[in-house]
Amino acid sequence: MRIVIIGLGTTGRTVLKSIANEGHSISIIDESRKKVESLIESYDVTGVVGNGACLDTLYEAGAQNADLAIALTSSDELNIFACLAAKRRRGKLSRACKPGELAAGCYPPEGDTADDKYGIEVQKQAILSYSQENGYEIVCWLTDTISGAKDNRPELDKILYQPDQLPHHDAVIVFKNDRVARDTKLYFYYFYTLEKRNVALLSTEEHFSEGDDFSNIYRSLLMFVAEQERKNIALRTGS
Repeated sequence: MRIVIIGLGTTGRTVLKSIANEGHSISIIDESRKKVESLIESYDVTGVVGNGACLDTLYEAGAQNADLAIALTSSDELNIFACLAAKRRRGKLSRACKPGELAAGCYPPEGDTADDKYGIEVQKQAILSYSQENGYEIVCWLTDTISGAKDNRPELDKILYQPDQLPHHDAVIVFKNDRVARDTKLYFYYFYTLEKRNVALLSTEEHFSEGDDFSNIYRSLLMFVAEQERKNIALRTGS
């Protein structure tokens, strides 16, 4: 049996120990590299360091071919979502479609951007690498100096409302979806505005199967997390 264990806390390690010698093909997932590497050394398993609710992480662990997925993290919400993701039929954990020409957008994080690991230059390098690896051509760059917490951003507005002023493009690519908006309603307004023009919204960090209803559930969850982060930032900065 092919089994994926998500979460390597006390319960996850106990479950692994109890089935490790039963001849199963086991993959383990946890955000702690130390835990994953330690258990790989102790048992005949493969391991992936990452978020068990992320489709790419599940795909790397082989969840699309698994007979059983066991989610045992400390978060009930993550466990539910990880199981929903892993329950997808085989072959459905696929990356986004591959249009040929992209409009690349870079949008700053909130707060002090000087030392931020998601600053503009980091975003540009990630977009360039992703495009090169997947055979995309970037036809224009649009960079705003206003964060995704705001709804008045001139460069993003060009993509949404003035596409005729830009070179032809089949998709818009950003570093992360929360660079577009940290508000769920606003994000999906942007998303469906582009979809009406048959323009995909791609991210270098999060990958979705376009046209899949489950992907929109995943997008909603990501935006919920982004909204909570935005509120936490506002509390810390007093903005």
